[in-house]
Formats: sequence, C-alpha cells, structure tokens
Amino acid sequence: MSSKELKAALKEAREAVKNKKYSDAIKLCNKILREDKENYMALLLMGASYQETDKKEAAAYLKRALAANSDQTVALQGLATCADDRDLPEVCEKLLALTPDKYGDLHGKLLGVACRGEQVEKVLGIFEREASKEGEPDRVRSAFQCLSKVLLADPALEGKHETLVERTLEFEVDNPEDPFLHDKFKRYLKLLYKLKLHEKLVRKACAMHDRFRNDNYPLEWICKVYAEELIDDCSMEKLLTKPLQQYIDAAIEIKSDSALALVASGILNYRSGEMTRAKELLRKADSVQPNWSICLKVLAEVYFREKAFGLAENIYRQLKIVNSNLFVALLEDGSVEKLQEAAKYCVDLQKDCDDERFLFYCAKMNLLLGNLEEFDGFMNKLKSLNVSQDRLDYLSALRLKSDGKPQEALEILQKHENSCDCLLELAKLHYEVQNVEQSFMAALRATKLDPNNAKCFHWLGKLYLHNADTARARKCLEKCISLNPAQKEAIILLSSLYRTLGEWDANSKLLQSSVALGATGSGSAWAHLQLGLHHLGQQKHDEAIAAFRTVIRYDVANITAWEGLADAYMGRGSYSSAAKVFEKTAELKPDNPYPKLQLANIKNILRQHRDAVTLFEELLSTNEKYFPAVKGIAESYAGLCYYRLGQRLVGKARDHAQS
Repeated sequence: MSSKELKAALKEAREAVKNKKYSDAIKLCNKILREDKENYMALLLMGASYQETDKKEAAAYLKRALAANSDQTVALQGLATCADDRDLPEVCEKLLALTPDKYGDLHGKLLGVACRGEQVEKVLGIFEREASKEGEPDRVRSAFQCLSKVLLADPALEGKHETLVERTLEFEVDNPEDPFLHDKFKRYLKLLYKLKLHEKLVRKACAMHDRFRNDNYPLEWICKVYAEELIDDCSMEKLLTKPLQQYIDAAIEIKSDSALALVASGILNYRSGEMTRAKELLRKADSVQPNWSICLKVLAEVYFREKAFGLAENIYRQLKIVNSNLFVALLEDGSVEKLQEAAKYCVDLQKDCDDERFLFYCAKMNLLLGNLEEFDGFMNKLKSLNVSQDRLDYLSALRLKSDGKPQEALEILQKHENSCDCLLELAKLHYEVQNVEQSFMAALRATKLDPNNAKCFHWLGKLYLHNADTARARKCLEKCISLNPAQKEAIILLSSLYRTLGEWDANSKLLQSSVALGATGSGSAWAHLQLGLHHLGQQKHDEAIAAFRTVIRYDVANITAWEGLADAYMGRGSYSSAAKVFEKTAELKPDNPYPKLQLANIKNILRQHRDAVTLFEELLSTNEKYFPAVKGIAESYAGLCYYRLGQRLVGKARDHAQS
C-alpha cells in the first residue's frame, strides 16, 4: 500500500468512526495494520472502534498505540475510558502530567476506582501527590475532597495512613460550610492526640471552640493537654487565644461534672497556691472518674502541702509511687512500723534526693530509730548546707529529749518563737513535764503562725480535753479533721468525745468517713475499732461484732477489740460466744481482770453460781478490794441461796446467805 493509499484509508477510517460505522473502520484499520503493524493512527482508530463493543480489545490496541508513538496524550485519553481498574490509576496519573487542566475529570475516575475497592493504595498515593501541588489551589482542593471520600469513609484505612488522614482532615475542617464539620473536627482532634501533635491539637481545639461555642469536646481536649503536661505552660499560653482559665471555666459551665475540666482547674489552682479550691475540685473529679492517676497524683501533692500526710500516703500507696513525699508522710505518722518502712526507702531515695528537706527528715528518722551515729552524720551535712538555725535546733531538741534532757531541749526551742515546728514541739515538752499552761501558750502561738496546720489543732484539742473544756476541745478537733481527715489521733479523741456527749449521729458520720478514707488492711484497723465502740455504745451489737471482727482480722493482739467483741456478744445474748471470746482475751493478757470478771458474770447469768464463785474468788485473791468482784460473788451466793431454798434445803441456803 502506497503512502497515498495509506492516507486515504486512514481518512476513510476516521470518517467511519465519526459516523459510528465501527465495523467498516475496523476492516480499513486491519488492512492498514497488515501493511504497517505499528501505525499509530490505525491503532488509535481501532481502539476508538472497539470502545462501544469490546473495551478490553480497545485497551489492547490503545496500549500498542502508546508503544508506537512518543506523543501519548491521545492514546492515554482513549485508555482512560476503557482501561480496567488495574491499569486506570497509572493512565490517569500520566494524563494528570500531560493534561493538568483536566484534573477534575481524572480525579473523578480515580475516585471511582478507589470506591470500587480496586487499587486503593495506588490511588491514595496519586491523590497525596496531587494534594501537594503548589500554586494550584483548586487542583489541591479537588484532591483533598477525593481523599476525604476515600479515607474518611473507611476507618480501617486510618491506621495505615494516619499522616495522610491528618492532612486530609486539616483541609476538611477549614470548610465552614461542610455539614459534617463537627464530626470531622472530633475525629481530627482525636487523631492529633494519637500522633502526638500536641501544639496543633491545642490550636485546632481553639478553632473548633470558636466554631462550636456550646460544645465541650474541644475544651476538654485543651484541659487534657494541660492536665497531662503535654505542653509547657509558656507554650500553652502562646497557643491559646485567651487565658487558659477562661477555657476551663467554659468547660465546667457547659458540663459541671467533666472530670478533665475539674482536674485541669484543680491543677491550675494548685500551681497558683489555692490549695483549698484545688482540693475541692480534685476530690470532685475523683468522685466522677475514680482512680485516675493524673488526678490522684496532684491530689496527693495538695494533701502533702496541707500536711494531710495520711491521705497523701494512701494515694502514693494506691499508685505504687515511692518518692520523698511518701518518705516524709511515713515519718510524720510516727509509728514504729512506718518509721521502719521509711528506713527501707531511705537508701534508694538518697541516690536521687539530696535536698535540704530530704536530709532533714533522714536525720529525724535516724534519731527516732535510735541510730545516733547516722543522725550526727546527717546533722553535719545539714550544717554544711547552711540550713536555718530553727531547723537545726529543732533536731537538736529532739536529740536532747531522747537523751532524757527535757529542760535543755526546752531552752533551745524557746529561742524560736517564729517557728511552728519548734513551738509545737515546745508544747509537747511542756505537757510532758506537766507545764500545761505553758503548753497551751506554745500551741496557741504555733496555731497563729500556721492556721492550716492540723497538728496544731490536734494539740489544742488534746489540751482542752485535759482541762475538761469539751466545747473548745470539740471545735479544735473538728477543725483538725477538716484540715486532715486522716489524722488518726484526733479522730480517736473526737470519737471518744462524741460518745461521751451522746453525739451518735456526728460520731457515725466521722467514723464512716474515716473508714472510707483509711488505707485497706491493717492501716484501717484503728478506724474499725472506733466504729465498733460506737456501735457498742448504741447497743447495735451485730454491727459492733462485724467491726471488731474486722479489727481482729488485721490485729489479732488488739485487746480492746477482743473485749469489745465479747461485750457485743454478751449484749446480744450470745453468752457461749461471749464466754469463748473472754477466755481468749484472758489468755492474751492474763493480768487483765476484766475478762475474768465478765466470765464470772456470765456464769451468774446462766445460773452456774458455783463456777462463778470460783472465778470471783480468783479475782479477789489478787485484789480483795476489787469492788466488781465483791459485788459479783455476793450475787453468786445469793443465787445459790435461792436455789437451795427452792430445794427446801434451808440450812444450806442459810450458809450461802451468810457467805
């Protein structure tokens, strides 16, 4: 076929395609291809002819056309209409480079491929590159819109393409007309947190808040970032468009029981020194979301700053945190058990803590444990750090007190009238040497210096009780417990006072609160003991029995609990159980006359008078003037007398009566 004939055949084939006479066009093109297998125009026309009847065949010819000519635009455009989903992404990507003005149609084809579940990864890669084009905002917008439809419709893709999803959502949330803007914002903020893009999270949360004023969601994210200390305070201030306090207040106003907002507000108040308000907010947050470690850590710090060491200790134990604060809290408890526990932690803590406060308490711990050489070593370290003289003299006074030199200790402590610790120790020393009036004066001055110190009010309450001033004692002890609800000694004194005054409701509330706040296990035994005594005083014997049993479970040698349990059984009328418990009590403390007396009384109640006489005689053999035993043995003989009269044994009855 000559060149002229070839041109004529191609022209005729084009006309046939134009007139949709595809079979004629195919015949003509086949004739041409027999002569020239790589004829570009013939291949294109063959592809166009098969478009309506056999797209697979059309694609095959168009692919041959691509290989036959360097100008691939027309062939690719043809392929874009007939290629299958496996090949279409590559075709569209090439066309995007050759015909960038056609991006809208090509993006649509790519979106169709992805929506049909084919070549999703390849399509996402193309859209990602399209979204990065500079200077073509409309094209970028189209790419992001397609990405949104692919990525946001399938949550499973987020895990594989988190960064791309983040870019897509960033674009999407800038569209105020989007009807799904709120949901996209929520998903975006959550993803930013997951990707640890905390500064962007704060900025976008502010933007969401500006758009949705009555929604708590963005405000809680701001609170969360602050509470978790993901951004330092200075950076946070720069990122926010208004003061942090306003965002937190808005969150609480919208949702008063938002744990995140309450904790954030509590932390903010703690850092500004507002301890009372911080404690109130953090406690409320803990009631809304119990056992949240972030909340509890700050609450423990607040308790520690307020010298509520028992409460701070409970939280540190709950969170399994061992730090210098726990060490101090254990020392402030004062019990031998806690001192020994503190000593175990001391060695490890010394590796990281060498500040003045820690060394001060190390010295105090060693003194209380009788480790005088170690105490002297820590004292030398404190002196080298130029620690204030009142702190050094406080420790020196404790040393003199332990050496049996109270007067010398008093002389040292009296020098420091502006030190609460020195004045409080001075009050204790005066009390020990029977200078009650001087003890009062020192305790009052200490309280004036530190009106939020629970220990000061504890000592004032104790001194008022010594002077039988129950009204003032009650006020001081109640104030002490309001400052430190875990002040064991104050609770015991106040509970005893309430029982004396018959304030049963107040006592019940106090003790129930103490049990709830107390540590589990042996740490709460003392609170259960007081609760048992309270129930016993109200003759609620079943409740008393339960409380005393709890005490004995953790402290088997507690004589008061054993006696209380026996009294509760006896009050309930369970005399056999009461007798067994009194026998156990007598074994634990043989020199205690009370259980033997009650055993004898039970014998009288059960009309076992002869056995009762034997027990009373044992008691009187050690103390013949023990009045309860004298009274009891008289009742025993009276019982025997009436018993013999019933048998008409008058002589024996007379003998018992005379006894």
